[in-house]
Amino acid sequence: MNTALTAWQRLGDFLVARRVQLDPRYKSRRTFVAETHPGKEDSWYRMITSVENGSRDNYSRETLAAMEGAYQLPPGSINRFVAGEGLEPLPQIAATRTPGGIEDRASSAFMRDAMDEFRAAAGFKSLAEVLVQRGIRTSEEVTRSDQTRHDPIVSEIIDDPEIPEDAKDRMLAAYSDMRKQIFEAVRESKKKPRD
Repeated sequence: MNTALTAWQRLGDFLVARRVQLDPRYKSRRTFVAETHPGKEDSWYRMITSVENGSRDNYSRETLAAMEGAYQLPPGSINRFVAGEGLEPLPQIAATRTPGGIEDRASSAFMRDAMDEFRAAAGFKSLAEVLVQRGIRTSEEVTRSDQTRHDPIVSEIIDDPEIPEDAKDRMLAAYSDMRKQIFEAVRESKKKPRD
């Protein structure tokens, strides 16, 4: 079972969730496009469909900037996300209707909570969070090597319905131990002087 998605597919999933987060009416992609790109509905509907489906990866800077504006994301977010830097904290939107679409109102605590819910629902937890949540480790026992998010091995273990829960716990603990050994070995190799 391959649960790993390309960065652009993960981005698409995030943008669909973000669209609905901005306004529940935006479950309709057409409504979203009509309100964020009035007068350009046909071309933007195709563009938004393409990015949300993760069907291509060659967008101009101007197009990416327009998408970030439509989804109310900080500039450069899309490129950083697909480069593997993960989701960054976003300013929360308390959306108010204006004749031209949506007006931003800052409320970062609400957005952090919403993004945490999105990450949890989408499985974007670090190995450390999974270990603590499942009671395998305490928060004091997790290490820096357990902090990677979007780990396809963790997702595959958790999502496999054929693996019993106690076996999943043993596999996750073993995986954590292996990552810690590799992390320490790499760190030690960097400390050794080179000939």
